Formats: sequence, structure tokens, C-alpha cells
Amino acid sequence: MKRNLQDDMLTRVTVYVPVKSRSFFYLKSIESLLRQSIRPYEILVVVTFDYDGILGIISEKFPNKNIRVVKTLKPGLGFARNTALKKCKTRFLAGLDSDCVASENWLSELISFSKANNLSLCGGRLSETNYARLSDLFRKVHLRQDFGLFEIINPKFVFGDNHVIDVSAVRRKGIFFDDRFVSNYEDVDFSEKVIKAGLKTGYTPHAKVFHLLTENMRSVLDRDFNYGVYSYSLPDSFYRLLFRFVTEIYKGTRYFVSDLFSLRFRLIPVDFYLILHHCIKMAKVYRSCKPRKLSQKGNKKSEG
Repeated sequence: MKRNLQDDMLTRVTVYVPVKSRSFFYLKSIESLLRQSIRPYEILVVVTFDYDGILGIISEKFPNKNIRVVKTLKPGLGFARNTALKKCKTRFLAGLDSDCVASENWLSELISFSKANNLSLCGGRLSETNYARLSDLFRKVHLRQDFGLFEIINPKFVFGDNHVIDVSAVRRKGIFFDDRFVSNYEDVDFSEKVIKAGLKTGYTPHAKVFHLLTENMRSVLDRDFNYGVYSYSLPDSFYRLLFRFVTEIYKGTRYFVSDLFSLRFRLIPVDFYLILHHCIKMAKVYRSCKPRKLSQKGNKKSEG
């Protein structure tokens, strides 16, 4: 007889939604969670601002629902995810970004795949819903947040936008998100920690979520830069800055070749502008790193 996931005590799952902006997308995220085929044990809405305002909106919109609004002590996705991890009372903790809506079987697919393969971290597939604007088309093509149509054990990393964590497994290993990562890379870092601890991760395209975000060109280029800024060592020296210039030129060229051969001619000017944009941003990172190094040297001299 097939086991009923909803009645299985070991399958109880808490879901959290980190809210980091004044967009009301998070209400649609919560609505999609209330429609899940597996009813969440609790929904945590983790907020970094306007706690009272959001608490009032949720209390009015979703009365008598098992939704708890939690205020974080400082901003940032890493800290918000850790807050949910610490507040979780169930074996499984699922995360859904506040600009995403989940399909009805999203939780069921994540939990089933995780349990079948003894996974400690598992992610699903995100699909873009808006791509008429050039900026949104760029995000859909070059900032995909999925690994395709096939299931994978131990993917490169698990995207933070939708995932489930076996809380008991990561707590035993003392694994948490790095709260120094405010807006990105916390998911990559967390995935690497899970793998290094000897635990398994996975990806299933059958757990589907849909991205509601739409943004302008500056926003999407900043997003692309932020996704890659920690991929290599920060440019804290002139030679590392030159190296990072090369990596950004390579990225823009790679995008250009892909768009050219795929006949996405609208995106080609964006690919070249991206190189200039990213190099300017990287130079600013270099300038912010340099004073830190100088102050560290000054401290060592004063100690001597």
C-alpha cells in the first residue's frame, strides 16, 4: 500500500518565504503554498523590514492559517535563511522565494525525490513567466535557475529560489548559510558545505515553480554581476583585477556567441554592454577591497 505523505510524521514540512522588498508578490507565493497537495505544517514569512505592516496584511489576508511572521535581526538572504533554519520545528524545511509561485505538487515532488534518494538538500525547476521585455528575456536566457529536464544527484549546487532541506541532517553536521552573503551566492556556498560534509543533494524538474519577476536592464545586469562576483577571488590586488576583467570579457563573449548562433539578435548589444558594465562594477569592488588591505597593513605595523 502506498504511504500517505501527508500523514507521515517524518514528512512534516515547514515552508519559509523570505521577504526582502515592498513587492506584494509574496502574497501570491503564500497562496500557492496553501494550495499544496501536501499541507505545510507551518509557513514562516521571514521579513527584514516593516514587520508590523506585513504582519497586519497577512493576518487580514490569511486569517486562521498556520502562518507565522518572523522578523530578522539584520538584512540579507543568508541571515533570513538561517533564521528559518533555526525556527523550523519539523524534519524538512522548504524555501520559496517571495517572487515565485509553486505548482500544486511542488512540495510533494521535492519530498518524494529527497526521501527516495536520501538527499539532505534538493531543488526544483524554476520557469520564467515574463520575457517580453529585453531585460526579462536576458534573464530567461542567461540567468536560468534550473538544470534542465532530467533528475540529477549532486548537481553543481542547489538554487535558493526553491528547495527543501533535511534539517536533522544539516544540523547534525553544523551546516548553516553564510550570512555575509546578502543577496546572492548563499545558496552556492550552502550547497558546497552540504557536499563537503558527505551528504547528498539533488535536483528534480518535476517540482515546478514560476518566477513572477520583471525588471529593467540595469537591474538584470546588476543581478548577473552579483551572481558571478564570488565565483573567483575578489580583486584585492591589481593583478587580480586584471584577471577579473578577463573573466568578465569572456562571459560577455560567451553570451554573444550563444545569442548569435541561437539567432537572438536582440540580445547582442546587451552582451557587449555587459562587458563595460561588469568591468566598471569590478573596478568599484577593487576600490572597496584596497582600503581594507591598507588598514590591515597599518594595524600590523602599529602592533610591531
